[in-house]
Amino acid sequence: MPEKVKCRDCGFLAKHGLSQRAPTPRFYEVDTDDRSRPAEFFRHTPDPHLGEIDTHLVCFLRKADLMAEGVLDEATGVTEAGALYAIAQDRDCEWFYPHIPGFSPMEHAEVYRMQRLDQDRREFDERLAKRDEDVHTALVKAQQAFQLERERAQEPTTKLMKRLTWLATVASHFRLK
Repeated sequence: MPEKVKCRDCGFLAKHGLSQRAPTPRFYEVDTDDRSRPAEFFRHTPDPHLGEIDTHLVCFLRKADLMAEGVLDEATGVTEAGALYAIAQDRDCEWFYPHIPGFSPMEHAEVYRMQRLDQDRREFDERLAKRDEDVHTALVKAQQAFQLERERAQEPTTKLMKRLTWLATVASHFRLK
């Protein structure tokens, strides 16, 4: 069973910019310090000239709905305490990738995909090597079986040749006398 993980430790935890004036892509890293300061979950300054924009807390891969999980009370909606609660929950998430400070969620996804592709390639190479080994073993066994069958088929001929040689030797011995 996979180890339990928390969104607050994941590189895919992101702030999604809600403003149309924010540059695309509108997914921003939640800095290491900000992961324990929920007031920072709902605002971001992508560019000093733009100023601060409103954001939502999201899973970049959409494997969890953090805004929905952050609603502790329907009357108040998403609160800082609710958002902190949502990212601190233990989860079974096969997509978890540790947060690398300074990497955006998109960069985390690129690194993750490259590592998954590399892992898939290694697994493919292992399967291919195993298949080659199985084919080689099958060929060796087939060759041994062929050789055994060939020896069995030649056995009567070998006996006949020995007998004929013996007869020829005996016949030549009688002819000489």
